[in-house]
Amino acid sequence: MSLAGFKKQINKANQFVSEKMGSAEGTKMEDEFVDLERKTDVMTNLVTQLLGKTKEYLQPNPTLRAKIYMHMAAQGAKYPQTEGALGDIMLKAGHELDPQLSDYASALLDVGSSLIEVGDTRDTLDAQVHENFLMPLNELDEKQLKEIAQHRKKLQGRRLDFDCKKRKGSKIAVEEVKMAQYKFEESKAICQQEMVLLMGNEVERIHQLSQLVCAMLEHHKKSADTLERLLLLLNKRVQASSRNGNTAQPKPAATTEGNQEEQGKSEASAKGTNPLAGESDSIGKPKEETKASKPCCRAICDYKGEKDGELAFTDGQIIVLTERLNDNWFEGTLDGKFGRVSAKHVEILVDLP
Repeated sequence: MSLAGFKKQINKANQFVSEKMGSAEGTKMEDEFVDLERKTDVMTNLVTQLLGKTKEYLQPNPTLRAKIYMHMAAQGAKYPQTEGALGDIMLKAGHELDPQLSDYASALLDVGSSLIEVGDTRDTLDAQVHENFLMPLNELDEKQLKEIAQHRKKLQGRRLDFDCKKRKGSKIAVEEVKMAQYKFEESKAICQQEMVLLMGNEVERIHQLSQLVCAMLEHHKKSADTLERLLLLLNKRVQASSRNGNTAQPKPAATTEGNQEEQGKSEASAKGTNPLAGESDSIGKPKEETKASKPCCRAICDYKGEKDGELAFTDGQIIVLTERLNDNWFEGTLDGKFGRVSAKHVEILVDLP
């Protein structure tokens, strides 16, 4: 730093101390300018807090959040959503318990799949908020607000220099005082222009807020739809399990149609009933409903699902049936997924009661 620059810094410091101690009065800014400075301070504080709190809302765990941002962002790592982690545990347990033998295992697969779906919608929320809300805020913080802060700092220094030279009066050349005043007025005009521009761009900031709310609303709607479908499915499972006489022992899974027919004939023979007529030959009572396995069918071909809500399956897969919609369609579950099943693409192993 040159000697002149050093002396200027000393003068600014002396002026600042004199103002704080009350022996000197600084140049007064217009009320409009003071109000702009106040609003700019509010905006700067708001942006800082919004950036932190929005990230905290999206990703509550600060340790994981910092790790992803600092070390893993370049690799496309995602924040481990809590719903997805819970769903993974249920899916693993459901497969280990075998959904073909346990209604509870099937229910675990249902809930696990739905929770993972909710976690996926949260990932979508994360991406949308980052792109449409956090990125514009970051840009505002890194560029416009920093530039305004630098201009205001420069203005403060030039004001102190101008006031110091005014206070010295005849000890300072008139040209120096005029030059200091010119620089002060120049910085003041630049600051005012930048702050007016900042506070006047309201339409864009309101649009950013609407993007945030839209992303949140879409996330909650999709999550609510997923959980409502899940609740309906679980209620149907409870009803089906009650109709089938749920016991503490696992129910054996159906294998082939021939085995089921063989089993039905043997039970009918043991009870003295006609397996075709479904009535007792001796006392006329209806045949008792089998409790050996759940209502199910086997796919006789590959089917990808032509419309939303239809189950996709491959040849030979066993689908658990929960309800008959009409002559052409059933509702059922497969690998934790719930949907409609076309009757022409399956063969019934154990019919619905």
